[in-house]
Amino acid sequence: MATTDGTPTVASARLIAAALTLATIGYAVVGTALVLTHVIPEGGLTELPEQSELILKAALLLAGIGATAASFLIRRMRDAKAPAGDDGIPARTANLIVAMALVESAGVNGFVIALITGDAMFSMLLWGMAIAGCILHFPTSASFGPRA
Repeated sequence: MATTDGTPTVASARLIAAALTLATIGYAVVGTALVLTHVIPEGGLTELPEQSELILKAALLLAGIGATAASFLIRRMRDAKAPAGDDGIPARTANLIVAMALVESAGVNGFVIALITGDAMFSMLLWGMAIAGCILHFPTSASFGPRA
């Protein structure tokens, strides 16, 4: 998955992206199962006042949206500075990891909401956004191909 000198290849970038995508899907599957099977009580693992719970959900939702949006901006800006051709693959791989980690944080936020509040709606919004972000960031020949 790497060249003889240890630099990453497009195949290794795809493997990293697949792992991060599967981790994000894992948050969604486990979180949904915990909420729907009532392993997490209906009110979550904590007893928060209603207003505090709403603030927490809104803050984590906005943080997830912000992280996902920032992931696309950061990757685009950093990819523009990457060297052309095969010399840029290590930089573009690093950019991919940063971007997908930001997107994955939205999935973690959804999991936290599920655990603390037992709410599936806010969690599923974040999980859907995180999975979609991972798919949109997945490395393609165009995103890792030669740059002019």
